[in-house]
Amino acid sequence: MGLDKNNTNQFYLLGRFWAVVEMCNEARFSPTQVDQLFLDPTSVWRFDLNKQRNTELRQEILALAPADGWPQRQLSPSEASKVWVGYYHQKAYMEPKLEEI
Repeated sequence: MGLDKNNTNQFYLLGRFWAVVEMCNEARFSPTQVDQLFLDPTSVWRFDLNKQRNTELRQEILALAPADGWPQRQLSPSEASKVWVGYYHQKAYMEPKLEEI
């Protein structure tokens, strides 16, 4: 199973967005940052250091995201699992494209 570009689950989209932010920052999130992301998903905006990179992909994901944005509370285990699925699907989708650059 690969990237589902039609999946509108906010947690799946959140994971996809985290993967894009991480790629744009050209560095993996630290364990402390990952903990913070699961405690407060909106903290992704603080860690997004290169907002001008990959704007098309960002817009694609954010267009599907809920209008009220990401939840401002700690994620449940079920929600966190959806985030990880979206994250790894997006990472796997981007890997071959990164090698082409």
